[in-house]
Amino acid sequence: MLKLIKSFSLILLLTSSLYAQDTVYVRQQLNILCSDKFKGRGYAFHGNSIAAKHISKQLKNIKLQTWYQHYQQKYTMGVNAIGKNAIFDFGESYPAKYQSDMLKIDPCSARTKGKFHIVQYEALKAGADYGNNMICIDATRYKNDTAALRSCYRAAYSNKYKAKGYVILEEKTRTASPGNALYHADCCIVYLIKDSIQAPLDAVKINLDAKWDDQFTCQNVAGYVRGNDTNEWIVIGAHYDHVGMMGKHAIYHGAQDNASGTSMLLDLARYYSTLTSKPSCNILFVFFDGEESGLLGSSYFVKNCPVAISSVKLMINLDLVGNGEEGICICGGENYPEIFEKITAINASKNYLPDIQKRNITPNSDHYSFHKQGCKSLFIYTRGASGPYHHPDDLPQYLNLAGYNGLFKLLTDYISTL
Repeated sequence: MLKLIKSFSLILLLTSSLYAQDTVYVRQQLNILCSDKFKGRGYAFHGNSIAAKHISKQLKNIKLQTWYQHYQQKYTMGVNAIGKNAIFDFGESYPAKYQSDMLKIDPCSARTKGKFHIVQYEALKAGADYGNNMICIDATRYKNDTAALRSCYRAAYSNKYKAKGYVILEEKTRTASPGNALYHADCCIVYLIKDSIQAPLDAVKINLDAKWDDQFTCQNVAGYVRGNDTNEWIVIGAHYDHVGMMGKHAIYHGAQDNASGTSMLLDLARYYSTLTSKPSCNILFVFFDGEESGLLGSSYFVKNCPVAISSVKLMINLDLVGNGEEGICICGGENYPEIFEKITAINASKNYLPDIQKRNITPNSDHYSFHKQGCKSLFIYTRGASGPYHHPDDLPQYLNLAGYNGLFKLLTDYISTL
């Protein structure tokens, strides 16, 4: 009996060590994907391609099958990428010079260099030439007049006054976004927090590198494992792209969004590639580019899918999965109650996660591209503490991975029932 107990203890220890190693791998991938070398996985300095190369190497190491050279499905799109220099110097009027919580550069901005006098929006005169001026729009003055506020923003984005650019004063910090793949302006646009201005804005010295490329190369990364039923597919996806960099002084590492989902997807690919018994369905693992610019990578993928969309039994999207002490939310749980009930029943019996909530399908991540094509689709995110969203402080050290083990087991248990 003592020998049996020792043998059983050894098995438990080995199992625990293997399981812990999975978490070690995820931490390792988080740190790599969020390192400075990956340039925030955005368009500037081709951070997205650096990340894609790394992911491709991981899939090659675990010997996933693929249809693509180097696992990469290439496509092109229009991108406005901010380069090395992104400086707005307002002198003593405003303390920030680089992108920060107080100053945000619109990613559609055109390349701009020089020192320019600032003209107030209310002081504009019909027929005047503002070609060498920046126009200051105080958006806080129109917060109770929606029509007037929209008119101000339209004036800036259309460059109605043919100015060098626009300084827009706002009340709250706006979320950083990547190079805008849908639009590029013929001027520069910068947003400032009004309460941080220390003196009236009179002039600004700008050194902004920006370049529009209408044939910028992006790539989804994909591989698969064969199941017993070769006619049906499960797609598990996560976007790996993020905001990137806004000049050399601001890098958005994107740990929670979405190095967390990317790392979990890599771990799932490792798991299914080493199973001794095949899953019931074929499983396709897709790492999407272009999510931050409007789900462009997943939209391209479903239109150029290597398998028939009608054969996709379910799409599971992992986005923002780096915490989980409060449980998870399943967007699509209300749309597909039979799926939600099966998942919650597994969780109730195994006690993997403290709580599972549900919502309707949302149009804010890559599952939605599949949903529009008629595929059953779920978007799963964890709930709990993490670094700030679309912010340089979205770092790996702020992710506790509290729900990681539970979510991993819940997903693999559920997939085994399909």
